[in-house]
Amino acid sequence: MKYGCGTTIDNYSILQALGFDYIELPGNQISQMTDEEFDALKTILENCSVKCCGFNAALTPDIVITGEGYDLEKAWKETEAFMTMFADVAAPYGIIVMYESLNHTESAFGLRIREGADLVKKINRPNLKIVFDIYHMAMEQEDIQELEYALPYVHHIHIAERVGAERRYPSDALYDYYKKLLTPVIRNGYQGTICTEAFDGDVREGAERSIHLLKKIVAEIEQEG
Repeated sequence: MKYGCGTTIDNYSILQALGFDYIELPGNQISQMTDEEFDALKTILENCSVKCCGFNAALTPDIVITGEGYDLEKAWKETEAFMTMFADVAAPYGIIVMYESLNHTESAFGLRIREGADLVKKINRPNLKIVFDIYHMAMEQEDIQELEYALPYVHHIHIAERVGAERRYPSDALYDYYKKLLTPVIRNGYQGTICTEAFDGDVREGAERSIHLLKKIVAEIEQEG
């Protein structure tokens, strides 16, 4: 298993000191960089130990996949058309595009991991997968059977923890829950990246806590077979 953290390049030295394998950068910020800023970012990633595993928040707010408040079938057709186009444009560059189911506080549509799996299965592109996001799954109180259904399409994992109204780094408070969800993924042979995606809390403290927590959980699951 490889461990990543979703944050900005300003926090790169923190991840490097803590022994992370990857940084996951905000795509909507990368797209707004000047050529000089992007070249500086590229130099860091090419010459230091922590590489970039990909981008979260890939789309800027002005890019609308589908409308809201109208026919659900139409919304899914628009989403299918967009994701097909996205995957086809990315394919020549060797880029994998991933669909991520959200939660009811962030969207009114596409909230179930099973729906994401069905979409990816229907489009049937080799470079189109799904993100398994533990935070969203917890928010939607989805059953573990929904995750098991989606396992063949999982290519990346996000994890965070809801504390009040904030999205923080994972802690021991949900240790058993995290282990329960990660167990079928790991036993299915997943050896990709698990990436913290917190927007609140102290980055240094949270990142350090989460990498130790995740390594402990993964080690336990692997030892238990």
